[in-house]
Amino acid sequence: MRIGFIGLGNMGFAMARRLLQEQHDVIAFDPRSEALERVVALGAQAAISVKEIADRAETVMASLPSPGASLNVATGAAGVIEGSRVKRYVDLSTVGSRTAAQIHDSLAERNIVAIDSPVSGGVGGAEKGSLAVMVSGPRNEFDAIRTALEAIGRPFYIGEKPAPHRR
Repeated sequence: MRIGFIGLGNMGFAMARRLLQEQHDVIAFDPRSEALERVVALGAQAAISVKEIADRAETVMASLPSPGASLNVATGAAGVIEGSRVKRYVDLSTVGSRTAAQIHDSLAERNIVAIDSPVSGGVGGAEKGSLAVMVSGPRNEFDAIRTALEAIGRPFYIGEKPAPHRR
């Protein structure tokens, strides 16, 4: 599966590496060139922007440090929302139900499915591929990306809507 991956910090880099190890075609972006170079050295393709990721991949995953960063990457100027190819946006960050709903509603206007999928297990879990991956979104979309989620951990389907107890 071709996957766009945005955010290559400690967690994101480990998840992108796991996707590459499981033979997924990864197109990566991070504003820090050294982070991008690290994952390209493992076989990922580099993108120069978030929009380029969303122009090249139907499935875009993001691991970002804050709800604000997730909202901006998904819906901001030159964000995922402006991509020509993206069909689903998988937010692996912990953003909370309010931000997840904002992202969902904005992307839905462009027929992009938002999948709220926070992970738990820390950097060690990301490195081992043993993260707990809690997935909220349409069941058919979960099924479509299940193998990619299994590369990073153990996916648990929660339901259609983001769980209300998160941040």
